[in-house]
Amino acid sequence: ISNLCNLKCLSCNENDSSKFHAENKSLGISKNLKIDYSKFDHTKLQALNSVIKKGLLFLDIRGGETLMVPEVKKILFEIDEEQAKGITLKVQTNGTILPDEGWLDIFKKFKKTKVNVSIDALGDDNHYVRFPSDWQKIMATIDCLKENNVNFIINTVVSNINLLLLEKLFGWIQENQYLNYFYILESPSHFRPTNLPQSLLDIARKRLQNVKKEFANEACNKKLEGLIEMCKSGSTDHWQIFCNEMKMRDNHRKNMITNTIPEMKEFLHAKV
Repeated sequence: ISNLCNLKCLSCNENDSSKFHAENKSLGISKNLKIDYSKFDHTKLQALNSVIKKGLLFLDIRGGETLMVPEVKKILFEIDEEQAKGITLKVQTNGTILPDEGWLDIFKKFKKTKVNVSIDALGDDNHYVRFPSDWQKIMATIDCLKENNVNFIINTVVSNINLLLLEKLFGWIQENQYLNYFYILESPSHFRPTNLPQSLLDIARKRLQNVKKEFANEACNKKLEGLIEMCKSGSTDHWQIFCNEMKMRDNHRKNMITNTIPEMKEFLHAKV
């Protein structure tokens, strides 16, 4: 619906994050200089309104950061309660925006609500990967959803940025018995999880082998096996592109990837 977002996750893009677009313009690498994302695209709202009609069974709202878009909130709030009782609502959020009473009322009036909370690493590591997320705010959102009996699922994008961090994240998910899902990033290719030196993939594979196959979502137990198998063989065809982008964004954000993933230090400036 909108790319309005308060984060600029490393593997995101301009169409999905206004912050990422602004950063790219600042860096002089934006591919959408003529697009003014500050102007809301009302044709998308019209499209949303058009699908909200009698007989609608499933509504999936994506951003940007959904909870930041007042126009979407207004449309969902105005859906007739009787109609809402027949609709399953799915909402994407990065978890840093605490749902207010209006959003909680929206979540509760639908037949079923599924809130996808995007988390790619645990604690401060998530701040780096999904910059500049605040872990305490994410925990506050999760607590709020639990207290209000709103169904949620932890959604994770697996890339070479967080592959070596997943053991801790998955352990936390299982410890809290949260429902979760993860998918493998395919594009851009330099962020694919297999775009790593083999020695780093070997470390990732050993860590992932330590993860218990005790996900509440059985599909994730099978996907974990596939992820471990994937780490057996990688390709560094796009490694230099990855290194160049990490250096550029780290300099701009005053971050350092090796503070989060120290194992990468010896490979960032070496030919592999």
